[in-house]
Amino acid sequence: MAPKEQITRRLLAPIAIQDGKNKVVSVDLGAFVRRVLLSDTYILQSVWLEDVALLAGVFGPGGLTQLFQAGALKIYCESYAVGETGRMRADLNFPDNNKRLPLGSYSFSVLRVTDQDKKIENALVNLGAEGEEASRHLVSISLTDFSAQVFEGFYGDLRHNQSVVKAAIANELRKQGIKPKRLQTLIEETDPEDFRVETNIVSEYGMSGERAHQIVLRALMALSGLDQRFAEMKTHSALCGITEADRPLLQGKFSMVASLVDSSNHERRFERVLSIAGMPNPVIGDTNIDVEKLLKVRESDECRAFRDWLASTDSLSDKELKERISGMTSKIRQALNSKLGKGIRFLISNGLSFAGPAGVVAGPLASVIDAFILERLAPKDAILSFLIEGYPSLLKRE
Repeated sequence: MAPKEQITRRLLAPIAIQDGKNKVVSVDLGAFVRRVLLSDTYILQSVWLEDVALLAGVFGPGGLTQLFQAGALKIYCESYAVGETGRMRADLNFPDNNKRLPLGSYSFSVLRVTDQDKKIENALVNLGAEGEEASRHLVSISLTDFSAQVFEGFYGDLRHNQSVVKAAIANELRKQGIKPKRLQTLIEETDPEDFRVETNIVSEYGMSGERAHQIVLRALMALSGLDQRFAEMKTHSALCGITEADRPLLQGKFSMVASLVDSSNHERRFERVLSIAGMPNPVIGDTNIDVEKLLKVRESDECRAFRDWLASTDSLSDKELKERISGMTSKIRQALNSKLGKGIRFLISNGLSFAGPAGVVAGPLASVIDAFILERLAPKDAILSFLIEGYPSLLKRE
């Protein structure tokens, strides 16, 4: 696995916005821009490249190609998911085990879309020249190795870490408005990779057996999803999709890893700062992105300083952040960058005198004062420079 510093600079996450039938109807363009700026490499977790096609329209001809070639963007398209099949495998006639499991018992299998590779290939063709470049930056994995990692973590939890299973079930009960103070759980592997989860949900909370089964199932699916994301982190050497909602499971699994939530919250911090600063959020269909400026800004010292500064903003209130962003320093720089301020600096830098409003003549010695104002009272502020100049320069309203 890559060292921590590299992992925290790589991100794997989706941007697709889907309707009730899982069709991609739009993308979160703001999230895309933030992730490109905040990470060395953004691995877009794509939904059949439909989201990539929408991005191609935003960036214009060759725009995505520039992001690919700069190493800023890669594509990952994989339909892998863990599904519970214990009660349906008799209908599916599994060759190795087709025994139907009772309520409270669970078995799991890998679910993937049939002919996935052909579907991706067709989508790349439809993208034209951008598709040719995208194919070179399409991340592939060893499905056998990846699946082994997912199930090693998931089955390891079921067999040896019952506290995380209990935490997952308790979390699902809270979503139902139930306080799980007296929750009891016991897990038994009745057959190889068949698990019975005994709880007191029916007797303690007056639920039906079917509802209790579904609550436990949702808890186990949440846990398998978390283990899948850990496997994705290891496979791609990148952070991916661990959020505040996962904290109860993380604390049940191992509290040390709960700190990963802080790393993945970098984008949330960025959104907060943009909101307080009144900066625009790009929206697909309303904004075009200047790719050359995006790449230039993400490599700038100001952007690097902004990334580092974001980690410290959790301790600042909204009021403190607002004061930081619109403080005296920014006001002085704004005045000095006005037409009048630039004219004064031009005259002073050329040794010319200037009669100010009060009739005071500023000769060559005034350049010392000017330098003092620029260097001490209004030093270049990387954070403000990024927010006021760098970030807005990327966005072009249609």
